[in-house]
Amino acid sequence: MAGEEVTGESSRLRAAWMRHDSGLLDGYLVRDVEDPRINLQSILSRSFLIDAIWPDEFTTLIREEFRFGVARFLEYTGLDICDKNIANARRRFGSVDFRIEDFLAIRAENKSYDYLFVHDLFEHLSGAAIELALSHVSRVTRRQACLSFFNMADIPEHVIRPQGLYHWNRVSMQRVQESLMASARSIDVVPIGAFLRDNYGCTDYHNNGAYTLIVSFDAN
Repeated sequence: MAGEEVTGESSRLRAAWMRHDSGLLDGYLVRDVEDPRINLQSILSRSFLIDAIWPDEFTTLIREEFRFGVARFLEYTGLDICDKNIANARRRFGSVDFRIEDFLAIRAENKSYDYLFVHDLFEHLSGAAIELALSHVSRVTRRQACLSFFNMADIPEHVIRPQGLYHWNRVSMQRVQESLMASARSIDVVPIGAFLRDNYGCTDYHNNGAYTLIVSFDAN
């Protein structure tokens, strides 16, 4: 994808967020199904992180959900393309390194993050930008990446759907795995609906397109 095309896509995606009121964004990202206290993919992200820091030590707690803070054990950076989202994050957590940055042009050096978390990004990108973003995942991650999708399916190709300033795609699990396995050691696929059904007997999860992928790389 040509550099100017990526820049144009990033500008449109940023504008799609920036057109909203800062207070609306602040509430939207932490309420209802997006509430990180109850959103299963957010809970899985925390579970993944705890197990990475303390392998097998808190397995029981992880399965029952734990609500103690882990921030004091971490040095982390938060990225978002939208100025308003970063301003809200800084207001809530003033000591954290939050940056306005475009993941399609991420400036991080190779293998600069031990663990990478990406939530609900790929569905909003063009097909070429999806591949570019996945290449950055592989490039900047040293150990593992936790990628959360809200509209993924076990289909051979992405269904790319332009919508206004950005996209609302159905992402192909097969294509994502193929792209990542060029550099990944392994990929664990977690279909959120099946995870809830098999582990907790929940059969009415609202989103069958929700998936989390745990991507492991060789640290060296």
